[in-house]
Amino acid sequence: MESLKYCVCMKRGYKIFYAICISVSFICALYICVFGLPKCKSLGNYLSTLFIAGFFLVITILGCNEVTKKVQVYKGKIIYRRMLKTIEYKPSEVYSSKENYVETDYRDELGGWTTTYDKVTTFYDSNEKKLFKFGMAYENVQKLEKTVANNRKSIKNMKK
Repeated sequence: MESLKYCVCMKRGYKIFYAICISVSFICALYICVFGLPKCKSLGNYLSTLFIAGFFLVITILGCNEVTKKVQVYKGKIIYRRMLKTIEYKPSEVYSSKENYVETDYRDELGGWTTTYDKVTTFYDSNEKKLFKFGMAYENVQKLEKTVANNRKSIKNMKK
């Protein structure tokens, strides 16, 4: 087995935050199922309580999916993992990357609007099909960008 060069994964502080949110969401869903559903007297009340529990479970699953997202870079391959999904790419298959800034508007505590910007890096194959995307919450994204750029240069040099 080849040795791991580096890994693009979520930063530790974000992982802790997500772990807390996932735990709270799962506990809410469990509490609603155990204590809320038996007290429901009508079908409408039962279905709405079940819907709320399902909502919390969906949030739990989406959070787990986001925390487990990572890219492992080896000498001869790039492996993309996300919860139950694993895809292996050759370095030549990850062709390009683009950086975009995503704007998010929200109300601050004084009632005014505040805009935040998140740098999002998206990686594509040679047909411009999106392979994976990482924001500022992930570490080693710049290393992966450099690896992709170096691979692209070496492919161009081999064609000449």
